Amino acid sequence: MSVGFPLYIDLKDNNCTVFGGDLEAYEAALTLQRFHAKVTVINPTLCPELEELDKKGAIRHLRRRYCRGDCSSGRLCVAATDEPSLNIAISDECKNKSIPVAVTRPLGFGTFTFPHAAIQKNVVVTVSGSAAQDKQRFISERLEKILPQLLDEFEKSK
Repeated sequence: MSVGFPLYIDLKDNNCTVFGGDLEAYEAALTLQRFHAKVTVINPTLCPELEELDKKGAIRHLRRRYCRGDCSSGRLCVAATDEPSLNIAISDECKNKSIPVAVTRPLGFGTFTFPHAAIQKNVVVTVSGSAAQDKQRFISERLEKILPQLLDEFEKSK
């Protein structure tokens, strides 16, 4: 995999659609919420973590399978079902409509990947690339811890 171009888009109050109900879908929903997106999850069942978000009203859950046309209302989509052929169908619909899509499996069918993000005081630092996910997560978590100190240093240097 080549290193992707970092492109930031405003998701605030935009609907993003996540297809799937497992922990990968949950992590995608959480990431989208960190950027203030309105998240719709489409899947017949949800893992306990997604069920909890649904109970809190943090996500909108449509308790059914994907239907052609479901991608139309999303600013971006995530295909995270446990069926690779279904994820490919979701990806095809998104690509035909020029909607960015992340696909969990099979790899290579999406148009973007989720970076690991450190967010503090309206500053976002992301980690992405072809390195192993655990390495990217480790670096992102460390950045999240030191980012407040760096921002304080910046303010004091003014």
